[in-house]
Amino acid sequence: MQAIRSSCRTTCGQRRRVALMIATVVIACGPAMAAQWAAACPIPVFQYALEHWSADPYEVVVHHDGALTESQQAVVDRLQDVERGKQEVANITLLRRDHARMETPVATVRTLPYIEVRYPAATGIRPPLAQLDLTDEAVSTLLDSPARRVIAEHLLQRKTAVWVLLESNDRQANAKALQTLRTELARLKKTLQVAEPDEEKALELGKLHTEIDFTIVRLRRGDPREQHFIAMLLGSERDLNDFEDQPVAFPLYGRGIALYALIGHGINPRTLQAAGEFLVGPCSCQVKSGNPGVDLLMSVDWDGKVEPQSRISDPPAAGLDGF
Repeated sequence: MQAIRSSCRTTCGQRRRVALMIATVVIACGPAMAAQWAAACPIPVFQYALEHWSADPYEVVVHHDGALTESQQAVVDRLQDVERGKQEVANITLLRRDHARMETPVATVRTLPYIEVRYPAATGIRPPLAQLDLTDEAVSTLLDSPARRVIAEHLLQRKTAVWVLLESNDRQANAKALQTLRTELARLKKTLQVAEPDEEKALELGKLHTEIDFTIVRLRRGDPREQHFIAMLLGSERDLNDFEDQPVAFPLYGRGIALYALIGHGINPRTLQAAGEFLVGPCSCQVKSGNPGVDLLMSVDWDGKVEPQSRISDPPAAGLDGF
């Protein structure tokens, strides 16, 4: 029964995601506008996302009861500096909730003070990502991790995508998934092509990146250094925690956007081809929310390190003429 459910989840789920890609573009841009922008914006998605889409902020809520100790206030000050981009930079928004000032007491999930971390509002994901102690160590593991640093380095090098393979407790399934990724991504590197515009359009758009390159980052589920990153990935879709016995692959692009998850047998040539075609295809909708994916929390100064090489053309005026 589990095998049947897994097969249905990975195959049917992939079809739903492809449908969702189409639907989100049409809803956000409108059918006529999407078609016009596709023609007007041949910049590949992976380049456009890196150069022009800011990462959505995670909400970091500090719950406390009255005054904080000196060490606790230092942690709040650090988070505030991160939000403002002083020294450390990460996509967070800091909120404070002083329960001592509330007229009506609110039940809390743990002893005050603590930190509650929520996904960006744009994702619509309601369950919180984590509840942490109000300590400097907890904040450090939340904001950054070794795997995220490696991923950021690859994305800043303008890789088409970084494929994160979250391994299961089944070594044979992990090995099969890894071999499929290596074989198919090597093939896609040779076969996928970025559509190059004519000479006049090319001068208008600036430099387009036509080189296709992928890399793989492997994650062990029990790695304590990556606990928040792994939770972030598994929480990006509703039921991913139900598949501990299967490897899960996430293509990451832009400034750390997880496109979607492929599970077990869903890691196959057809689904990898679909993901690759989307990433190198023209940016049919310049509105970020009109594209699939969930931003991940990463400690990277994207604005300071990414120099746009493409130029954004103005979208067509909204109206009814195209309908």
